[in-house]
Amino acid sequence: GQLFEGLRSFNAADLKGDGQLRSVNFVGEGAIDVGGPYRESITLACADLMSNCTQLFIQSPNGRHGLGINREKFVSNPGATSKLHLEMYRFVGVLMGISLRTHHSLSLDLPSIVWKQLLEEDVDKSDLEAIDKL
Repeated sequence: GQLFEGLRSFNAADLKGDGQLRSVNFVGEGAIDVGGPYRESITLACADLMSNCTQLFIQSPNGRHGLGINREKFVSNPGATSKLHLEMYRFVGVLMGISLRTHHSLSLDLPSIVWKQLLEEDVDKSDLEAIDKL
């Protein structure tokens, strides 16, 4: 989306600070960005990622079939394999890194199987069943 397009040309060194990455101004709003609009822009970007607005993530099989637990979770879209999609997935990783450095959480509704893989923890059958009961 817009955040990806606006930040994809940033130099890696520009992303290494522990403060706010950039200043945000919402059109038609008079807010001075001392953190609130910046955090709001990240929250809105995460909401877009966890919806049908982008093709990177799709609702978990449990959510699509109305079965089991974690129906609200999203998983990576196996069809999102183009060069642009891969750049966007990389950008999600950049957002995660920025989040860790700035101590601002991301509202990404991803299941345990994703987080465990990112942390190089063992994944088992219960993690898979938690998103795909069938």
